[in-house]
This record gives sequence, C-alpha cells and structure tokens, in this order.
Amino acid sequence: MVAHRMLIACLLLVELSACRRRRSGTEGNPSTNPGSDPGAAQGTPATPAGPGISGQNQGQSSVQSVPPTPATGCPAQQPNSALGPGTVHNEQITTNETWTLEGSPHRFPDGAVIHENVTVTVAPCATVLIGDGRRMVVDNGGAIIAVGDAQHPIRFGSNKNEPQPGDWEAIVFEERARASSRLAFVTVEHGGKSSSNSEPGCIRSRLAGTDLQHVLTRNCAGFGVAFWDQGTFSSTSVDLTVRDTVVGGNAHAGAVFFENANSVRTLPQGAYGGNEVNEIYIENNQPVTESGTWRNPGVRYRIADDVDLRVEGPRSPVLQLAPGTTIAFGSNSSLAVGMDAEGALVAEGTEQERITFTASSTEPNAGAWEGLFVGERALRARTKFAWVNIAFAGGDSGDDSACAWNENENDGALYVAAPLPAENISHVTFSGLPENAAAIVRTFQGAAIDYGAAALGNSFGAGTSCKQSPLRGADGCPENARCN
Repeated sequence: MVAHRMLIACLLLVELSACRRRRSGTEGNPSTNPGSDPGAAQGTPATPAGPGISGQNQGQSSVQSVPPTPATGCPAQQPNSALGPGTVHNEQITTNETWTLEGSPHRFPDGAVIHENVTVTVAPCATVLIGDGRRMVVDNGGAIIAVGDAQHPIRFGSNKNEPQPGDWEAIVFEERARASSRLAFVTVEHGGKSSSNSEPGCIRSRLAGTDLQHVLTRNCAGFGVAFWDQGTFSSTSVDLTVRDTVVGGNAHAGAVFFENANSVRTLPQGAYGGNEVNEIYIENNQPVTESGTWRNPGVRYRIADDVDLRVEGPRSPVLQLAPGTTIAFGSNSSLAVGMDAEGALVAEGTEQERITFTASSTEPNAGAWEGLFVGERALRARTKFAWVNIAFAGGDSGDDSACAWNENENDGALYVAAPLPAENISHVTFSGLPENAAAIVRTFQGAAIDYGAAALGNSFGAGTSCKQSPLRGADGCPENARCN
C-alpha cells in the first residue's frame, strides 16, 4: 500500500514538472516585427529548451524563446540562410547574460540595449543578428565581452536571410560604457543604416579606449568604424580590417570616421583598403592637443571642408606623420601648428616614401585648399618638412591687406611665421599653385632665411612664379615687392 502511494506521488510530480516546462516554453512568445525579415525567427513559436540550452539561455532577462535543438559547428562561419531559429531576445538586457554557441543565432528583432552594471559575454563561434534598422547599444555602465579566436570567431550581423549593407545600424558604445568591453576575433557586417545624429558605420563609439582586436568589418554602409566626441581606439587595439564598405547614399563614407582629430593618433595597425571610398575621414576643428603619430594606413586621411585643423595646446603637442602618409584637404581647409599655443609638426618622409599634402577633390584646381601654417608659437627646432609634396594649395588665406605682393594677394602654400632653420624645410616639392601665390610665405621679421637655396633640394615646379615671398620689415609689410 505504501509503495502504491509512493508510485502515484512520483507520477504526479513528473506530470507537474512536464506541465511547468510546457508553460515556460509558451510564455514570452515573440511577436512578429514588421520591420524584420519575414523569414527570420521572430515569428517562430517558442519551444522547450533543447539539450544543453536550459541553464545557459533559458531564464535570462532578455530571452523570449530558445531553439528546439542546440546549434552545432561554428554558426559564426555559416551564412544566415543555413542557421536555425536560434534564441529570440527582447531588446532590454537588465541582468548579466552569456550568449552561447548552442543558442545561436541570437536574434534581436527590436535591437538590444545592455544596461548599466550589466555584462554580456559572447562565446566563441556565437552569432548575434540585429533586426532591420535597429542597433545594439552598450549603455553607460554596461559592458560586452566578445572574445573568440582565429578558428572560433564571433559574428554580429543582420537578421535577414539575405543581408545587405545598411540593414541595421551599429554596435554603439556610449561614452561611459565600461572600459572592460572588448571585441576580439569578431566580424561585424551589413550595418551602417543612416542615423539622424551621427555618421553611419558598423561600429560607432564615444568610448575613450574602445578595444578592438582582430576585428573585421565588411559590407557596411558609410564607415566600418566611426568615432564621436572623445571616442578612441584602446592602446591594445590591433589588426583592424575594414573592407567592402559602400557609400549607400550617405554624404560621406570610408574606412574609419573621426569627429575629433585628437583621436586619429589611436588608429591601430590594420588594412583599410578594398572599400568604395578608401580614406580615413576627419570632420571638425577640434585641435590636436596630445602628442602622437599618424600612422600610414595605406589610404589617405581626408580633412573635411571648412576645417582649420590645428596642432597646439598647453602640453606643447608634437604631431608626427609616418613616411608615406597622404593628407587630402577639403575646400577652405588648412593645417596650422603653433598659432595660439605651442605645438610642432614633424613631416619627415623619405625619398622612397614621401609625405603628401594635397586636395581631396578628384580633379583639383590650383588653390583648392588653403595651405600649411607654421605660427609664431611653433616649436622651431621640432617642426620639420622633409621629402614632402605640397600640391594644389594656395587658396584664399583671408589676408588681403595692402601689405602684400602680386596685386595685393598674400596667398601661398606654406606660411612660415616662426623663422624655422633653413634645413627644416628640405626636399619639398610644390605643385599646382595659383599664379599669384607664393610657394613659401615668409611672414617673420628679422634675418633673412633662404629656403630656396639649391642645397636644400626644394622644388618649386613649373608655373610657380614666386618661390618665397619677400621678407617683412619693421612695419610688417614686405620690404620689397619681389619674390625670389
């Protein structure tokens, strides 16, 4: 009799447990997102957790449904069309979560927000897919740690079966996202949908020290990576590859976008070619106030239109350009050093790898950009130009005073207000200057310094009528109207 009662109790417990599993499998059934791919998993009915899934994904704050069977192999290396329904998530992530290989693909039809004090860990080979027009935000105080390896990468992409550039927005790092966030051996693709408040890209960041190691962005619209405000790469970032980026109807596009020129020195070693537009784009007038080197990324740096880029500040910054670097300037743009505070520019190329300053337009005219300015507060011993090309400069400098030469024009390519030693300007080639512009404008007073001496190896090119402007007298005007 006792044994019979125990058998009945066990059967009741088994049935109750199964009932509970059935109820938990139907709660939180995701609704269909009209903006997402009709073939994606957001319309898939929820099912009980398969082997290896419960305890890893089921019960996490964002999970709506889990796959009927766990994923196998390496989903990050499989096309979307080969993936199963995966795990469907809500947008809001309010507790720590781990996104596993077995639960892949992790689908976020409404996007994702990783909130303050929350850490999301993404396992090697896991795949994370974001809904149409949505984004994944690492909010202030939140963190994402997605670390794979060469054989077991991680992939973030579009929730569509046949993804295209610009399907979704970006992985967005807010300014105070935790510095422990890290992407390593990660592919981010098919993002870059236009946003009203920032340049598009697959990764967008305002976080100083954004850690990207062995990251590949591909098939993005706009840019692969875009930095805003004080956003920078971390010192440990390495091996960034940006390829197959398209313009996609955006005003600007390229490999990497920097709003702040002070952040450019953090650009890591990488590969930045193979895009519809191959350039590193720098947008605004914020000065370079920290010393550093702009590496040669194999593509040009482009300075936007109407930018007065300066190198100066209380720490006397020194900006060094690596041999082979090209900087292309937009209309009415310039580069100045030591104008209102101390600073230095070291542009020392080699005979084989010259540094080039030129215009950004495809078919530039003479005077397409303003030129280079060495201010009175430039560090004279440090500021150097060697094995450099300066092309199509000489645009209107705004100095149209009567103290001028050549029909009251003071325009030129290289303006020198601090008397640099003659040897600090050597092997510089000038080309594409306006007829009435000087290659070198000497605005300093005092002893004559001849930058046109043959021993310096400077080349002023055919059509350059004025190699260097007349010296200034005590009244600030040229002592004569003759160029030499």
